[in-house]
Amino acid sequence: MRTVYYTKVGHDKISSEQSTDLVEKLMRELGGGLSKKDAIDVDMVLRVAFRKILTLLDHDLEGRVILDLGCGSRPCDGNYQDYSGYSPRRFEPWLCRALHKLETNPEKYGLSQGPHPIGVDIIPQIGEGFESYQRDLTQAKSLDMLPRNSVDLANESFFTSPTLLSMPGSKDVFRTVQAELVPVVKKGGIFLVNSLYQ
Repeated sequence: MRTVYYTKVGHDKISSEQSTDLVEKLMRELGGGLSKKDAIDVDMVLRVAFRKILTLLDHDLEGRVILDLGCGSRPCDGNYQDYSGYSPRRFEPWLCRALHKLETNPEKYGLSQGPHPIGVDIIPQIGEGFESYQRDLTQAKSLDMLPRNSVDLANESFFTSPTLLSMPGSKDVFRTVQAELVPVVKKGGIFLVNSLYQ
């Protein structure tokens, strides 16, 4: 498994164009009902994630299993007030939702087969259509429900999570998660890290 940090992934013109086209199509479907501020935040989050993922997977999402660690969730209490200057909508499982759109209707997006997203978060994914698990990623064996050598790319989203950052020992989580990923990520697979703790 190769560990790659978001800040170290360049992108080429193709990934920029592909991610822009994909995100624009997906935002038209997913972004209904978002405020202008939320739509800008979500668009930016998806555009950056897709650009990095497309680059690392050589522009081939077809049939890929993409694990989103700390995928995000809706606020359990329904509170959509700003959190430290950010809207809670930003922390919803947008990447998994977008990948699930590609999975369920690949032809619409120019694919013969879509990627398969798997979301993992400490809060349950109620009402979401993608495969998801409620797990505490700070604990050992948190990914034992996944088959060995099944994941092409693991995208880490939770090291910037407001929930995780408020927990004691959050800086030690990286080593725990990395060890949990070794058996489930395919040989030659990628651990993409969006971390404050590099």
